[in-house]
Amino acid sequence: MDLVRLENSGENWSTPRQHLAAELTNALLRAERRLGRGLDRSELAKRINVSPASLYAYLNGTTLPRGAVFERLLDELGVIGVERGQLTTLRDAAEVIHRVAPRAQANTAAPSQPHQLPPDTRHFVGRAYELARLTEFASTREHSAARVCVIEGVAGVGKSTVAIRLGHKVKDFFPDGQLYADLNGFAASPPRESADVLFSFLHALGAPTGAIPTSPAGRMALFRSLMHGRRVLVFLDNARSSDQVRPLIAPEPGCLLVVTSRNRLDSLVGREGAVRIPMTVLDPPEAIELLASRIGPERLVAEPDAAHELVVLCAGLPLALSVVASRAMDRPDESLSDLVAELRDTDDRLDPLSSSDGDMDLRTVFNWSYDALSPSAAQLFRLLGLYPGPDISRAGCVALAGDLEECGHALRELLSANLLVERTRNRFHLHDLLREYARGRALQDDTAAERTAAMRRTLDHYLRAAVAANARIQPIDVEERGDPFPAPSTYADAMAWFTVECDVLLAMISYAHANGLESYAWRTAWACMVFLRRSGRHAARVDTQRLAVSAARRVGDGVALATSLRMLADALSRSRQSGDVLSLLSDALMMFEGLGDERGAFRTHLSFVRALDAAGEHVRALEHAEAALRLAEPKEVLPALADALAATARELAHLGRTATALDRSARALELYTAIGNMEGEASILKVVGDAELNCGHPERAITAYERSLALDRALGDRYWEAHALHRLAVAHQLLGDSHTARRLYTAAVLLLESLHHPDADSLRDQGLS
Repeated sequence: MDLVRLENSGENWSTPRQHLAAELTNALLRAERRLGRGLDRSELAKRINVSPASLYAYLNGTTLPRGAVFERLLDELGVIGVERGQLTTLRDAAEVIHRVAPRAQANTAAPSQPHQLPPDTRHFVGRAYELARLTEFASTREHSAARVCVIEGVAGVGKSTVAIRLGHKVKDFFPDGQLYADLNGFAASPPRESADVLFSFLHALGAPTGAIPTSPAGRMALFRSLMHGRRVLVFLDNARSSDQVRPLIAPEPGCLLVVTSRNRLDSLVGREGAVRIPMTVLDPPEAIELLASRIGPERLVAEPDAAHELVVLCAGLPLALSVVASRAMDRPDESLSDLVAELRDTDDRLDPLSSSDGDMDLRTVFNWSYDALSPSAAQLFRLLGLYPGPDISRAGCVALAGDLEECGHALRELLSANLLVERTRNRFHLHDLLREYARGRALQDDTAAERTAAMRRTLDHYLRAAVAANARIQPIDVEERGDPFPAPSTYADAMAWFTVECDVLLAMISYAHANGLESYAWRTAWACMVFLRRSGRHAARVDTQRLAVSAARRVGDGVALATSLRMLADALSRSRQSGDVLSLLSDALMMFEGLGDERGAFRTHLSFVRALDAAGEHVRALEHAEAALRLAEPKEVLPALADALAATARELAHLGRTATALDRSARALELYTAIGNMEGEASILKVVGDAELNCGHPERAITAYERSLALDRALGDRYWEAHALHRLAVAHQLLGDSHTARRLYTAAVLLLESLHHPDADSLRDQGLS
C-alpha cells in the first residue's frame, strides 16, 4: 500500500494521532488520580495558552498539538521520564505522517512497493533442510507479533546466498515489497548505523526526504507507522549485533525480518523470539555438486579422487569451493590433480585460496571477524590454531589460554562469533580453514616463547590427566605417577574419558615428537597403553610406541628408551606383528640390566613370557617367567609377585604340569584379589580354567572361565572377552553341548572381527575341534 492509498484509507493515517490522543487522555486521568481531584479542562487550556476547544481536539485526536504546546501540556500533567519520551515519540510520528500525506498525494510516482532483493545465484546447491525451515516460517501467517529469523554461521559458509534464495522463493507472500540493506557488520568499512538504514528504508517506502525525521527515534517511529498493516520482507545482511538490528524490526505479524550474521545474536533470540537457523559447511555430496555446477561434471567424473581431495582441502566451505572453482575455470586445460598439488604444496593453505576481490579472499573475510574480537578472545583463537587435536575440551582451552576467568569470557565470545563450534557439551571444534588462518595469526602475532609456553601448558594438562585416568583403570604398578590431578571417580568414568580424548592424546604425542618436546611424547604414550590395549586400538598402540622410542632415542634417555622398546614389543606381540619383538625385548633387557634397573628388567622378562607364549615356545617362556619370579620374591612387592606367579602358572599349564600350575594360580589369584587387580584376576582365572580342562574337569573350567569373562566385560577388554568366550566354547563342546559351544564360538569370532584383530582368522581356522 503506497502513501496515497494509505491517506485515502483514512484509518491507517490517523492511527498515530489517535494513539497519541488516547495516551494523552490516560496521562490526564493519571494526573487526576495522583492529585485526588478532577482537572478543570478550561483552566488547563488556559495554563497551556490554548482555547478549550483546542485542548478537546488534542484529547480526541482531531488536532495535533504543536511542539511547544505539547511540552507545556506534559509539564502541567506532570509527565516525566520514560512516559514523557514515549509520548513525545508518538507526537513526532504523528506529525511526520501529517507532513508526508499531502506530499505523497502530490507525488503519485513515489515508490510504494520496493523490490530491493539482490539477484539470486544460478549455482545454488543443497541447503534443503535450512530452506524448508525458513520457507515454513515465512509462509505461516498465524502470527501475532513480529517475525524475525537469524541465519548465522562462520564467514564464507553461504548465509547470504541462502537468504537471497529464500527471499526470491517467498517474495509472493509479501506483496507490499522487499527491503534490503547490507549492515557492513564485518567488512572493510565501518558498520552502518541503524538510523542511516532507516532513512533509506523510509525513502523506499515513499517518504519524501524532507519529511523524514532527523532523530533516530523519529525515524524508527515513522518506519513502524509506514509498515503498519503491510506485508513486507526485510532482509538485513551481515549484521554485527542485536542492537544494530533491533531498531529495524517492524512490529507487524505480516512482515518478516531475515538477518544474516557471523555472530549468534542471542539477544534477538531471547528478547524478540527470533528463530535461529545455524549454517554449517557443505557435506561432501553437496560440495561436489557445487563444484560440478561451476566447472562442469565432466572434469569431476574424469578425476573423482582429485575432486574429493579438493572438497577436503576446502573443508566444505562454499566460499573456498567457489575460489577453487574459479581457478579451475581459469585453467580449463589443467588437471584437477595439479590444482590439488598446488593446494597441498604450501605451508599456508590460504595462499592458493586468495583472491583479488576482498569479499572473495578467505584471509580478508576472516580478518573482518578476527578484528572484531577482544584481546583475550583473539589470543585464544590464535592459540587454537596451534592446537593439534581434532577438538578440545573446556579444560584444554583453559590450559591453552593459561587463565580460567579470561578463558571463559573468550570461549563465549568465540562461540557467539561462530569462530568456534560447540559440537557437544564443553567440547569445541575449529573449522579447518579457520584453524589455518588462526595458526598464521599466531605465527605472526605471538612470540615463539609465547607459543611454546601455551603448548607446554596444554601438553602438561593432557599428560597429567592421562596419568590420573590410567591410574584409575590400571591402579597397580603404573609406569608413571604424576603430580596430584583430579582423577575420574570410577573405572567407567576413566575409560569414558580416554574414549573421548583418545584422538586428542594421539595428536598430542605426535605434536610433542615433532616439535622437540620429547618427554611429553613418551610419557603420554605410556599413559595411553592400557586403554589402547583394552579398547582394541592395536595399530594406534604400535604407532604411539614407535614415536616414544624415537623420542627417547633422540635425547638419549636410557630408561625411557628401554621402557619404550619393551612397550613397543608388547604392542607388536599383541597385534601379532612378531618380526622385531624378541630383538626389541633383548635390547630392552640388556639396557635395564646395564642401568641396574631391576624393575625394568622384571617387566621385560614378563614381556618375554607373553611374546614366547604367543609363539608357542613355552619352555623359553617359562625360563623368563622364573627369572621374573626370582626378581620379585625377595622384594615382596605384591603386584610384582602376583604377576610373576601368574606368568609361571600359565607356562606350567601349557607344559602339562597342572598341579604346580594350579598351586601357583591359586597364590596369584589370592594376591590379585587382595590388591584389587581385576585384570590380573581375569587373566589368572583363564589359566585356572586351562589347567582344569587339561585335568579333565570341564565343569570347573567353565566356572573359572565365566568368572574371567565377567571381569573382562567389566574392564571393557574386548580382546580378552573374546578369548574367554572361546575357552568357554571349548569346555561346553567337551561336555557335549554343541549348541552352546557353537553360539559362544561364533560370538568370540565376531568380537575379534569387530576389533580387526588377526586372531579372528586363526580362531576361525581352528574351529572347535
